[in-house]
Amino acid sequence: MKTMAIGGLIKTTLIDFPGEVATVLFATGCNFNCPYCHNRPLILPSAETLTKGTVMAHLEKRAGLCDGVVISGGEPTLQPGLEAAVVEIRKLGYKIKLDTNGTRPEVLKRLLDKGLLDYVAMDVKSSADRHERVTGGKTRDRAAVEQSVDLLMGSAVAHEFRTTVVFPLHDYEEVRQIGLRVAGAGRWVLQAYKPAPVIPEAEALASPPMGTLEAWKTQLEHDIPGVNIELRTGY
Repeated sequence: MKTMAIGGLIKTTLIDFPGEVATVLFATGCNFNCPYCHNRPLILPSAETLTKGTVMAHLEKRAGLCDGVVISGGEPTLQPGLEAAVVEIRKLGYKIKLDTNGTRPEVLKRLLDKGLLDYVAMDVKSSADRHERVTGGKTRDRAAVEQSVDLLMGSAVAHEFRTTVVFPLHDYEEVRQIGLRVAGAGRWVLQAYKPAPVIPEAEALASPPMGTLEAWKTQLEHDIPGVNIELRTGY
């Protein structure tokens, strides 16, 4: 990818791009430091990268077999070569899904305005009050997240908001506050954290039982008019 660092890929997935057979590309680097991150090797300065030739050779080979490409991370909107990479990939006939934490609304807006995205999945990891605790990010990032939520809520491009529920970082009231923010969205995904400790802080974290999420879903749909919740397992 032109000036875009790709740390890994999944050759074929049936679950990461709704309705499409896809390849996933993982961009390196992130401006969050979530203790439950399942892609932590990608955010380290020492992250290894694939050559552009390797990535493009795979995409050229899979063109016609896969319908879409998911650009995930890490946080892909931090990379200056993202737009050029999307344009190049689209020329091969692929649809594009972007996974983002929403901290670069100006990048998201530009890609949306240019019609370069077919689907966006945005992680809304916390309420405003718990932003720093849950994400390890800066308070100033929260305003950007709010802008990105508004952008997607007003966009005709297919999208979803996602919240990974992690005990003890999230309780019902925390999740309810997130739900109030994204009420009216076409899809809000609640997914259970899958423990995979890679840093000491993660050892104190736990996955919520699916029964708990199912009960929360029922209560949230009662408490928040217009909320549309999907449950997923295995983050």
